Amino acid sequence: MKTWTILTLALLAVGLLTAVAAADDPGVIQTQSTAHAGTVLIAAAPPAAKATDPTVLDERITALERENVVLREDLGKSRLDSRAGLKELSDQHEADMARFQQKVDDLNAQFEEERERAQRRERNLWLAVGVLAVAIIATSN
Repeated sequence: MKTWTILTLALLAVGLLTAVAAADDPGVIQTQSTAHAGTVLIAAAPPAAKATDPTVLDERITALERENVVLREDLGKSRLDSRAGLKELSDQHEADMARFQQKVDDLNAQFEEERERAQRRERNLWLAVGVLAVAIIATSN
């Protein structure tokens, strides 16, 4: 038990000294392992060069301009994809609405036909009642 404690403390001390040494040197890239994803993240700034060096500034500006162009192209592609998706959804919606309207029109036509048939039956019923009433009146005299 005592050996494991000493060994653990020694490893912690070595890790602490390594971390302190790495933190003192800005050019060292530090990595962290995430437990959930199992990926390695690199979180360090590039070594600091002279801020007044024109070639470094030109290279940095050129790199940023290239990155800006790439990001604009990606944004443009995303916009086109979004527009195409919206157009497709709009077309699908219009087709669905046209089918729905066709069904509504068909049902309205069926309802109108049924209403006309019901009116005809009712009219024929009243004509029959009238004819029967006239026949009863004619036979009773």
